[in-house]
Amino acid sequence: MLQQWCGNNSIKLVRGAYFNREPPEMVAASKAEVDATYDSAVEEVLTTRPNSLIIATHNHATVVKAFRLLQQNQATLSNKRQICFAQLYGMGDDITYGLVRELGRSTLTFSPNVSIVKYIPYGGLRDVMPYLVRRAEENRDMLRGSMLEREAYFTEIRKRMLSLLGLGLNRD
Repeated sequence: MLQQWCGNNSIKLVRGAYFNREPPEMVAASKAEVDATYDSAVEEVLTTRPNSLIIATHNHATVVKAFRLLQQNQATLSNKRQICFAQLYGMGDDITYGLVRELGRSTLTFSPNVSIVKYIPYGGLRDVMPYLVRRAEENRDMLRGSMLEREAYFTEIRKRMLSLLGLGLNRD
């Protein structure tokens, strides 16, 4: 469904693997290798291909790198091309909200072609639960992200409370 929304000619890059199902020679030796390979694929598609792109990841560093490429106008652009950042609903919310904030502040001339999506798996409990468990296992960094998310919420609440009291210190 997501690919249909972003266009039939879209490329969806997904980070993750099923280690117990893949041949050992097809599995990266380390997370750092996975990150470098994924980031390289995102950069290549963004800068050299006209296809719409779905960047499906909960990796903060990857999202920042991709968004910087867009800000620096290094991406191959066309009116029909869609760039879509996608995270699973309930995971990577700090990334999603950060993207929404940055897109709102951005001066991207093609921002209508950039989308931020939360996707929700649907189906029977027996079908959906194994998928969600795999995503949670693959996204162990989510716990670190949750701490960052809590800190961001605390900072925002503090800023609003100080503002209500007339003590707006403009701290981020």
